[in-house]
Amino acid sequence: MATVSPHSRPYVFINILGLHGTGIIDTAAKQSITGQSLYKALKAKGQTFSDKTVFIKVADGNGKLENVLVTFVDVILQGRAIPTNFIILPNAENNTLLGIDFLEDAKIILNISDRLWNFADTPGVKYDLVFEALPQRLHPTQPSTSRRLILRADEGTMLSSDQRRRLNALLEENKDIFQLGEERFHIQNIS
Repeated sequence: MATVSPHSRPYVFINILGLHGTGIIDTAAKQSITGQSLYKALKAKGQTFSDKTVFIKVADGNGKLENVLVTFVDVILQGRAIPTNFIILPNAENNTLLGIDFLEDAKIILNISDRLWNFADTPGVKYDLVFEALPQRLHPTQPSTSRRLILRADEGTMLSSDQRRRLNALLEENKDIFQLGEERFHIQNIS
């Protein structure tokens, strides 16, 4: 009997207009789409949006004309600003998705099997590709091992290598406490 085992989706830590959060990497999406919490936070910051009618095609190949909002912002990833057009589906409940447009504009190379990514112009600088945790109900008898909890390259820069190793071990040991939920845009200005 064949079993279906869902795979978790990769995401990256991003900053948009001082809002820190995550964007799920979606290689099936041609265009980047904001999640509802990011959309609401952008509206609160006074970001402008344009009304557009576009043809939206979903994963099963079916599509239809939809009225959407569109905005243009810089997405900060590992200190780089990537100008990005986002579609907003006002009535949809979705997470922020970074589509093929974003991956091409940022010149990102994904290595899913090794859970790494890098910018094409700096192939020797690798970043950990983080994966979302699968809901426990999908694997009721197994703990979630869908993502490795470690410090990002831009975190803990003031720590010694031994301190970073010990902190990474602590994060991994207590990953059940540090698991992230679905939509992770925090509506606060940290910068």
